[in-house]
Amino acid sequence: DGMSSLRELRLSFNGFSGPLPTFPASLPLERVYLDHNRFSGAFGPQIRGFAQHLSQESFASLNLDHNELSGNVPDAVYRMLHDAHGLKAASSWHITMIENHLLCEPGGTDWQEWVLRAGGQYFGRCTPVAQPASIEGGGDAVHAGASVRVSGADFAPSAELRCMLTPVRAGATMAGADGTHRGVEPILAPADFHNESCVSCAVPRTTPSGRYVLSVANFGGDFYSEATAGSAYRPLRVTVHPPEGGLTVHVSTAEAAAAAGGSVAGFCILLCLGVCVCIMVARERRGKPMFAQQLHEERQSVEFTSGGRLERQQA
Repeated sequence: DGMSSLRELRLSFNGFSGPLPTFPASLPLERVYLDHNRFSGAFGPQIRGFAQHLSQESFASLNLDHNELSGNVPDAVYRMLHDAHGLKAASSWHITMIENHLLCEPGGTDWQEWVLRAGGQYFGRCTPVAQPASIEGGGDAVHAGASVRVSGADFAPSAELRCMLTPVRAGATMAGADGTHRGVEPILAPADFHNESCVSCAVPRTTPSGRYVLSVANFGGDFYSEATAGSAYRPLRVTVHPPEGGLTVHVSTAEAAAAAGGSVAGFCILLCLGVCVCIMVARERRGKPMFAQQLHEERQSVEFTSGGRLERQQA
């Protein structure tokens, strides 16, 4: 097709958003420029094919500056920068990812060692993971439907700021190090930024009661966990209770009026049917069914008299 000989792709300064596009190994791309857009999220799988087809002699150029990318620097980037003899010559690649939200080394405040060896200046500043530590006011009790203030460190004012509640399954055979059960769908909740040490999590009103691990992500899926915080990880466990005041169902005035009107009409219909049934039963007991022909009908005959008058005789 027309893409089979594509070597260079330039899509800078276009305002594109969403996940980074995937570049399969079948494309002979060597130079990709996607800087100054709004691509977001982790992007390891998207560039894996791009890294695989590059030869040792390829001059690779990958510019992802000034986006909203998050997660760790992908392993594919490591493969692009290294060969069997270690770090490739700087003349054979040009990779830059400054002004994104790529994570620091787990539990640290700087890049992984291999990123620093490659040249930290090509990656800008790393982003530390958000670290929730406690519920403001002490204790671990929260109520479904309430907003909970969480204290911690390294929170950021981000449009992607979210909280996550992962159910704790005591004694589960597939439980993680923090007690959460693998494969159980977590509950995501919106969050509000107050400052670098405080955010608010809006616990959904439909959250089932129970024990949870509460985590926070500043960007994308970079939630506080053992994978992102390393040995410094300390899970924040909370107990969710039912909504205060019980579960309330909100019904509009128009809906309430319609429901009330329907209820009154239904009651009147049932009342009329009940009266009819009572009358039918009473007539049956007196031997005068409503829908049977009367055994003694009144027979009438009409005769003309000589005077032209009608006379009715009883049979």
